[in-house]
Amino acid sequence: MSTFTVQHTCGHESKHAYTGPEEALQQRKEWLQGRPCQACWRAQESTLAADQSQELNLPELEGSEQDKPWAAVIRLKVVEHNRDYVKKLVGSKKVAAEEETMRTAIITSANEALRELESQRDAGWWIANRFDALTFVKAKVVKAVTPILDARSE
Repeated sequence: MSTFTVQHTCGHESKHAYTGPEEALQQRKEWLQGRPCQACWRAQESTLAADQSQELNLPELEGSEQDKPWAAVIRLKVVEHNRDYVKKLVGSKKVAAEEETMRTAIITSANEALRELESQRDAGWWIANRFDALTFVKAKVVKAVTPILDARSE
């Protein structure tokens, strides 16, 4: 393992450790030199997430001052991902071809789940659920349509 110091685009210097093929070391150094340091990158991401959260009318997060910036970044990515999922789901030909009961259950549960997700204010929740939240709407839709599917198979 080798360590090296890099000056980032933000002007800060930082030490980095590298393990891997020697020929890739220079490429890694150049990549790091073309980016802000980790602290500045996190600050940029947090600022961007806060601005976009306001544009999306998401509620202010509650929790520790340490958790809120990270949670805002997670929330923004999760909400955008779930909004895209709902848009594709509601607009899909497969859903449109479903019978009225199923179609209503899918659309209603997807929209309710998205509202529930978007109204989540607890920064700790976003951090703790950062992976599962990506499929939050899908899980709620599956739960809503399972009784309908079970009734069909009887």
